[in-house]
Amino acid sequence: AGGAEALLRVCGRAVAGPPESWHHRLVEQTSGALCNVSFENDAQRVKLGELGACELFSRVCHACDGNAPGHRRILEQACAVLGNVAKKNRTNRIRIGKAGGAQALAAVLVKLVRSGGGG
Repeated sequence: AGGAEALLRVCGRAVAGPPESWHHRLVEQTSGALCNVSFENDAQRVKLGELGACELFSRVCHACDGNAPGHRRILEQACAVLGNVAKKNRTNRIRIGKAGGAQALAAVLVKLVRSGGGG
């Protein structure tokens, strides 16, 4: 398995249960690494989309509470991954849309504003 695939698998396992049981640092670190590998890398965007990154990070954004310990950084990283995989990739934008990603990103903004973040 490739590095991106392994990172995505680890992140998916770390968020398998309810958000209060997540391994916050592990989710933050794997999300950050996936953000880095997908930045300006078309091949990685395609691969991550095919492996389910769009759906996973849309779900993470829906489930995360911006006030819980560690969740703010997870939200930042998850949104960054979604932005990177969507850039110049129509297929991934469609995947994100079907997974409720637009609603998830809007919910993140609301959570951050309510928690005193966002500007």
